[in-house]
Amino acid sequence: MKILNIFLAIIFILFAVVQFNDPDPYFWVAIYGAVAAVSVFAIRQKYNRPFLIFLMVICVVGSIYYFPGLIELFSDHEIGDIAKSMKAEKPFIEKSRESLGLMMAFVVVFFQYSQAVKQKKHLSS
Repeated sequence: MKILNIFLAIIFILFAVVQFNDPDPYFWVAIYGAVAAVSVFAIRQKYNRPFLIFLMVICVVGSIYYFPGLIELFSDHEIGDIAKSMKAEKPFIEKSRESLGLMMAFVVVFFQYSQAVKQKKHLSS
């Protein structure tokens, strides 16, 4: 698990770094930075379950907020359009990326939460 957590921490640090040129960097750097931090703490098996729950809620709510862009991508465009450059007349590209980014963040935080639950069960038995 340690290697996986190191990998996740590095990936989400990189995700946070590339957000600095985004129009709304504060939100994305905070989210991806928080996921990276959770992964760093998980390396030492340190978990804050209330914070993990809070982060999962933020990721789910945010992903739902941006989800219409993902629906538009899949229903009206080619899946490869997600890799094209952003244009003002194609906001679905950015919304799709943001929804998927929050989904990935949720998966990682959910994984960390499940590890925290396993750790608590192991310690209490």
